[in-house]
Amino acid sequence: MPETQPYTIAEAIRERRSYIASQRHRYFISGSTTDQPVGGFVALAGAEIRVNIRATFTQHQRPTGGEEHVVQFSVIAECSGFGCIDPEHTVSSAEKHPLAADADETGKAPFLLVPDALKWAQAHAETCRAMPRPTA
Repeated sequence: MPETQPYTIAEAIRERRSYIASQRHRYFISGSTTDQPVGGFVALAGAEIRVNIRATFTQHQRPTGGEEHVVQFSVIAECSGFGCIDPEHTVSSAEKHPLAADADETGKAPFLLVPDALKWAQAHAETCRAMPRPTA
């Protein structure tokens, strides 16, 4: 399950960079994710369709030696409805952004992926007859 934080992708990047700069990068968890909500819709029968930017942070060894810390982005539109037959649409970028780059500039990169996910979410909301999930 992705970690959901009440801060922006740029803030999450700055936090990861501080770990690296302070030599605490041994605590850097490769494959960890942070989500930032960017929109949502309600389906015909009341189910929610949420759209989130997901930043996935990874670390790997460079062929020339040393570690490289990067972030990759995807935008996920997900229907939480009970009985939905097509609940998820993901738009991913193959580009890897080094965490050493400017966090505010890097944090803007995933917003280029958002329109496609929002378009899918809106079209899904117009046709999905899934019911809201029962709460316990």
